[in-house]
Amino acid sequence: MEKADAHFVECGVTAIVKYYTVFAFLTDNAGNGATLDPEGSIIVSIGSDLDFTIINPGNDEVYVAIDGGDAEYIDSSNPTEYTLENIQADHSLLFTTEEGLPA
Repeated sequence: MEKADAHFVECGVTAIVKYYTVFAFLTDNAGNGATLDPEGSIIVSIGSDLDFTIINPGNDEVYVAIDGGDAEYIDSSNPTEYTLENIQADHSLLFTTEEGLPA
């Protein structure tokens, strides 16, 4: 659902820019102090990409569930990077960390 329209008028031309909201949160199940940036409610313009960085001190497994779907494994590096590409709607992302197997 489109959240807002912004109207810009310059030289007699009107441009309408549509925005969507991405809700992104991290649950650090591994308990090693992982953090997510950006986190919370993020406003983005239609068609844009949004980059996330998970600081993952324990090199734990990082998963993401998008819009209530199944969690998918991303990576276990520190930092872990994730990009939500070509945003065309509102989205919710839940990132989680889980302890991996001992090395």
